[in-house]
Amino acid sequence: MALFAAWYLLVQVSPQSSVKSFRGYFHLAEGCGARWSASLEDSFNRYQSGHQGYWMDLTLVLGKLWQPVVLPSLTVLTPEKCIALAKEVHTTALKFLDAEVHASTRLYMLHGRLEPLKDEVPKKITVVLRHYLQLVTNSNHRKAITRLLVSQHPLAIERMRYKQRYHRVEVLRDQRLCRFGCREVETVEHALFFCKKSAALVSR
Repeated sequence: MALFAAWYLLVQVSPQSSVKSFRGYFHLAEGCGARWSASLEDSFNRYQSGHQGYWMDLTLVLGKLWQPVVLPSLTVLTPEKCIALAKEVHTTALKFLDAEVHASTRLYMLHGRLEPLKDEVPKKITVVLRHYLQLVTNSNHRKAITRLLVSQHPLAIERMRYKQRYHRVEVLRDQRLCRFGCREVETVEHALFFCKKSAALVSR
């Protein structure tokens, strides 16, 4: 994910940059014994002289991350530092994702969620295949659960958030009431566990 985020930013900075060459830089961190390529050295020299190239693109990308990451000079960069740099980018991407999740009112069901672990106490993990999704064997059911958790559903709490044909302004949260006449906000929790107005739904 961190590599994809960095690649996406790289495209924004320089659409002509080669994804293959960008990955080639990170390959050094994996190969550890790889020799510097002439193209990488040339790119670094161009960067030092103020010209555009892969090294400048990468420097700009890392500097635009949520928590900026400093790219060391090629003259002091080692395979070990490349590994540490890749980990720093990955950590920054996870922190950014975690902050975005907790800042979103739509993702309130994911706030502070702890993941149970075998032989360990539950702990917070930003990116993981949730244990409850592994228990559901039907792929359509897994998608349905995921949509509920990330507010991609047709319930009033979400649908009436936006301007639509029959309401031109955003409806306040406490006015997004249940479609069956309840005087309660139509949330996921209400629809699944508390609404008794629809006999057809209650019987399922």
